[in-house]
Amino acid sequence: IDWQVAQQRKDLALQQTRAAQDAALLEVKNYSGSLDYYQQTGLDNANVIINTADKQFVGGEINYLQWVILVDQAISIKNEYLDMLNNYNQSIIQAQKINNL
Repeated sequence: IDWQVAQQRKDLALQQTRAAQDAALLEVKNYSGSLDYYQQTGLDNANVIINTADKQFVGGEINYLQWVILVDQAISIKNEYLDMLNNYNQSIIQAQKINNL
């Protein structure tokens, strides 16, 4: 009976480990997709916003407050990217920890 209980515990532990591995890999995949967006589109858009705001401000087309609002939007995009990068790195660490790498 003790052997059967030990086998059941082992099987349960293996199932839990597999589920944790699957969840960690799914999290890595999700963050990876979001990072791709920021690296391919989001960061470029933020730079375009900043460059356009600078040109419009220097040209007198917008005032300082409008410039600040636009630059703040661009900085927010860049901050979101950094947050996503941090989340991605943390998910990689968690996946490696689960897999004992």
